[in-house]
Amino acid sequence: MMLGVSLPDRLSQRVGLTTIALAVTGVFAAPASADLVPGLGMSWDVTNDGLPQMDFQPDAGQVWATPDGSYHYRGAMRSPAWELDWDCAVRTGNAESRTGPQYVDAFIQVTNNSANTETFFLLMTVSGIAPVAPSSIIDGSVDATVTDQSANGFAQLSAPSGGSVYSAYVDLVDVNTDAPVATLMDDGYALTTNQFLGTANDGASFLPSPGPSASTSISILLKFTLSPGDSASVSGIFTIEAVPGPGVLMVFGTFGVGLGRRRRQDW
Repeated sequence: MMLGVSLPDRLSQRVGLTTIALAVTGVFAAPASADLVPGLGMSWDVTNDGLPQMDFQPDAGQVWATPDGSYHYRGAMRSPAWELDWDCAVRTGNAESRTGPQYVDAFIQVTNNSANTETFFLLMTVSGIAPVAPSSIIDGSVDATVTDQSANGFAQLSAPSGGSVYSAYVDLVDVNTDAPVATLMDDGYALTTNQFLGTANDGASFLPSPGPSASTSISILLKFTLSPGDSASVSGIFTIEAVPGPGVLMVFGTFGVGLGRRRRQDW
């Protein structure tokens, strides 16, 4: 069902007089036990829209369970310069009934309504994860699509200068100084269509690999530049799991079975 909600007080204060519409959609049934619900924080920024970075909780008081034990968030924000829609799911191991991988699975769709190339920044942080120690196995992926919505025969999504379209973090404190545990579509990457109303898409992933211990959170940063008048969608998945026992590792090695890249599902 669709819930029309106002901006959180903190976000309203930061935005000032600029009006932004925010809606959150919930699906399935509300969780029975509040102690299972992970915390999800979002930070959104656009280089030249005249607004400060917005930090908020997208659930607006509503969190909805999905069949696989994850929690689903869907919503949208609008301004004269851009449009943002998000659709994400998170899963943590913060209770005895939560075992297996913990992940953040984020999908965003952005339209650049301005006359300039803009850089878009969306950080999603899942807090309250079950600690993973002394080390972990991590994997992730990113998929991107760009569309010539301006109908001028050109659209481009590219990595920001010195950065990446996808960055994954563990126990993030400061995105400006902390090093990511993995990146994809790095500096110099560009996805382009030169067709009238054309679309181009691409994807990248990293296989399960050794990762650090995790105490408090996992995060995905999706950051990219987008040509004026055009639209793009980017989905990123980051998974962390405890290192399997020696017997399980032997099975993985013998049969070539990896933890595998989570495929985004339709909820």
